Amino acid sequence: MSQLINPVGPEANNRRAREFEDQLVAFAAALGWDARCRNIDLYNSTGEQSSGVDVLLAFDDPQLGCREGMIGEAKIRHPLRPGNARSEVSLLARKLAKLGPVVPKLSLAEDLITTRTGLLVYDAAPFDPIQHSEGLSAIQQDGLSRSLWPREVLVLGPDTLIGLADCLAEKPSPRYFWPPFEQRAGTWASCAPPHQVAAGVLAFRVGRTTTLWLRDDLDHDEDFMELTTIAWEWRINIDRIVCSAVKRDRYLAVVDRWRTQAKQSRNRDTGRVPESIDPRGLSFQSLTPFVDRWGVAA
Repeated sequence: MSQLINPVGPEANNRRAREFEDQLVAFAAALGWDARCRNIDLYNSTGEQSSGVDVLLAFDDPQLGCREGMIGEAKIRHPLRPGNARSEVSLLARKLAKLGPVVPKLSLAEDLITTRTGLLVYDAAPFDPIQHSEGLSAIQQDGLSRSLWPREVLVLGPDTLIGLADCLAEKPSPRYFWPPFEQRAGTWASCAPPHQVAAGVLAFRVGRTTTLWLRDDLDHDEDFMELTTIAWEWRINIDRIVCSAVKRDRYLAVVDRWRTQAKQSRNRDTGRVPESIDPRGLSFQSLTPFVDRWGVAA
């Protein structure tokens, strides 16, 4: 299928763009996502104008029992404006609709059952997580879900990249939890569920220690208490909870109530939570922690 794929240069032949793509690939590897190819042009089945792809990733879905493809794009936006992000999500969605059927025809992707996920990863500064989230919430997702394999575009901002760089240990490689849905039980796997990474709520296990990572701030006291609900509904026992955006003062305001909740959970066989939470209070204004972690790996 050589007519479907041709090498192309890095975006705008820019050194930082190339480095960021390298870091994205290393980051993906830490999550158990395999990079099949990089910086390519793909042509759709009708032979129309080609579309560039930064990286084609692959991951195993342990609940559906299939291997899926994911088209990843690394974007450097200083600044990142909500309107621009919405436009880039829409562009990637259209690219996904056009190129998804082509991917299984490639010799390097014959084992991929479907490619229905787009991954948009941002190096953005300055970065406002709330403004970013509100901007994306305004997207109208027309035409993304009326198919056997509904398409989706996931967006990772600096808060996700920095939070996981801070939380994930370099070695040994963790096992990641895929939460239960519909009639399928939750399960552990060597790769992370992309939708949980994008949602900013990810459970992983190293040795006998199970960690629950949360990216976003917890604005309301009840948000902290809902963490016990996650443990119960996912049917897992959590040994460590890491909150990337929560500041220590915010946590101290609810610490007594949290300890009461945690103590009550100890009476259950599953759904137990630790007596304390690790509020990291990270800044997301510089991607340095991400670069330090996965720039070396790249």
